[in-house]
Amino acid sequence: MINYTNETDARILIDDQLRAAGWNPADKSQVQTEVKTAGAFHGVAEPESQRIIFSTQDGDALPTGRADYVLRDQRGRPLAIIEAKR
Repeated sequence: MINYTNETDARILIDDQLRAAGWNPADKSQVQTEVKTAGAFHGVAEPESQRIIFSTQDGDALPTGRADYVLRDQRGRPLAIIEAKR
């Protein structure tokens, strides 16, 4: 098993997995990295500030901070957040 210990190695691995799944990490309309987030309403986006607000299905706000990756649909709406962990 390969030991990915630093952020650069983790991003290489995640980018490879995204490409294998049909996403283009270089296309920022599909995949954004290090996106500012704030807990509040489900799936609301503020395009000017690029701040995305998410909550769980039961309405609990997610912690504020940054998402490692945000996958977007063809209309630019956020579909998924990817958080890289060990």
